[in-house]
Amino acid sequence: MKSADSQNNPPWLGVRLLRWFCKEELFEEIEGDLYQYYQMRVKQFPSWKAGIYYWIHLISFFRRYALKNESQNSKYFIMFNNHFKFSIRYLRKHPSSAFLNVLSLSIGIACFLFIFIYIQGEFSYDRYHKDSDRIYRVAIDLVNNGERLPDATTPPALAPALKANLPEVEAATRIFPTWGAKYLMGVGLDRQFYEENVYRVDPNFFEIFTYDVIQGDPKTMLDDPSKIVLTESMAEKYFGEEDPMGKEITFFSLDNAKKVVSGVIEDVPFNSHFHFDFLRPLHFEDRNIDEMWGWYNYYTYVKLQEEANHTDFEDKLQPLYLSNNPTDTISPNITYSQAIHDIHLKSALKWELGANSNMSNIRIFISIGLFIMIISLINYLNLTVGNISTRTKEAGVRRTFGAVRNNLIGQYVVESITVIFISLIIGGLIAELSFSQLAPLFGREISLFDSGTMQTLLILSLATLSLGTLAGIYPAFYFSSLGEIKSVIAHKKGRFFDLKRILLIAQFAISAVMIVGTVVVYNQLNYFKNSEMGFNTDQVLIVENTGNVPNQEVLRDRISQLPFVEAAGYSNGVVGGLNWTFSVGYPDDFLMNYAVVHPDYLEAMEFEFVAGRNFDASNESDAQGLNFIVNETGLEALNITMDQVGESVVVDSQED
Repeated sequence: MKSADSQNNPPWLGVRLLRWFCKEELFEEIEGDLYQYYQMRVKQFPSWKAGIYYWIHLISFFRRYALKNESQNSKYFIMFNNHFKFSIRYLRKHPSSAFLNVLSLSIGIACFLFIFIYIQGEFSYDRYHKDSDRIYRVAIDLVNNGERLPDATTPPALAPALKANLPEVEAATRIFPTWGAKYLMGVGLDRQFYEENVYRVDPNFFEIFTYDVIQGDPKTMLDDPSKIVLTESMAEKYFGEEDPMGKEITFFSLDNAKKVVSGVIEDVPFNSHFHFDFLRPLHFEDRNIDEMWGWYNYYTYVKLQEEANHTDFEDKLQPLYLSNNPTDTISPNITYSQAIHDIHLKSALKWELGANSNMSNIRIFISIGLFIMIISLINYLNLTVGNISTRTKEAGVRRTFGAVRNNLIGQYVVESITVIFISLIIGGLIAELSFSQLAPLFGREISLFDSGTMQTLLILSLATLSLGTLAGIYPAFYFSSLGEIKSVIAHKKGRFFDLKRILLIAQFAISAVMIVGTVVVYNQLNYFKNSEMGFNTDQVLIVENTGNVPNQEVLRDRISQLPFVEAAGYSNGVVGGLNWTFSVGYPDDFLMNYAVVHPDYLEAMEFEFVAGRNFDASNESDAQGLNFIVNETGLEALNITMDQVGESVVVDSQED
């Protein structure tokens, strides 16, 4: 299934370039031809490829008859053409130095483009939504004993309360993910899959979030509990080439509940802080979640009114929360909002809907990219300086035969631009190849020629050409300043070689900083990789979604009897992954993460006991849940000493 092609426009930068150089009497006709050419190509190829064809066609109009001030510009073009021919001739005559220049610059430019195109993708998160600057996520920091525990989840009653009480809110919606559960669902008995990205959302979900709707009406797609919305890839997965609208998908994990496909939308873009494959209406038959303030399992998003002031909205959040939680006054939780396009880079809350990056990594990448580019340009300048004996004689001969200084400057600048341009093309190809090879690492396809990166690529290319031109200006002015006699005699060391020494020192200093930084990062990663975790992860397999098995003990026994299994146990959470929390501690309670486990689970994971014992299935108090095992951090939080392990302690209330 493919969505209908939208009406694409040619690259705006190309149109502006055409307006800049083209005669006014020819502009409208040429622009129309280019527009029709682009529309023809965009129907045959992806937009990025159509853009390349557009630029090639645009450059073909860069001719004398179409240029403003034709007579004056023709002189410059003739001169530029001569300079370009001499530059190619010089590079061919000195292949070794030309190869080193191009190779070093190409590698530097490739790294520069690679890093900044990747960073451009990081800054693009959640900006594809319409009016994204007005969309915010509401979060709550849970406060325990004065300590703030940032949490992305909120009570389900918060969203309707925001809409009803704050005039700044245009719309408020909630998201309820699967929390690690996997649904067995399918079409008939021959096409069944376990799916995890099944979100339950409010019917007004599409009033806040923008996705291209392929089929269905976004206003009614989620207005009934029996409906379900699929992404384009899931529609193809379950229905192939058939029209999925109105067909049923069975949730075998939910007592064979049937849901009717009410809409198909585009796949969630990579630059979203949350991803889903299915959307179901947020509905519970046994409870009214609009009045529940103690269940922190929902994500709340709001879209502010166009004229609303975010500061005013922020100031009203905490009073609204406290007015609905009157008991939360001694150490109240703290409510605040986050701009949606800040979440990916600036949010690291508990229970984030996806893995986020952070600004520290971005700053490091930017620094590395700039350092690599600077080193490459310094290396290029040093290699150019290394040919001083040849270039000074060349300049002297040219001056002897009547060449003026401006001609010499133009010659050396064009030569520098030629080298930079060749290196830019090769560096771009290297970067594109690297992107294709590292796509599994990034978890997404990245290309220099994607429609979203073409503008960034052009800007980076212009910046690279500008920096390269600046790097070639000093040698151009220096060589052109040499006199006829001074150029052919032995050249004495002077300020030029002083500059070379300065550049070499700067190059080695930057390289040393990058090497030291690389060693530090490697040691840190090696430490995290090899440090003791307190349990064993080797040869350990996790069988997911066993919560729906009627008799888990039978399943565990059968797995334990397999000849290659040493130990087997079950848990309702994964260490370092999803788990649950409860309030514990006396007299000051706090939130503690916990998991319900089978005694053999601790044996299978090889947890090391510092004190106490493992659970015993035959122990009545263990079976009743009156005993629990904590790690050393939990022991300290409970204010219990190691000597008290095994004794009865008060962890909830004085009555207990």
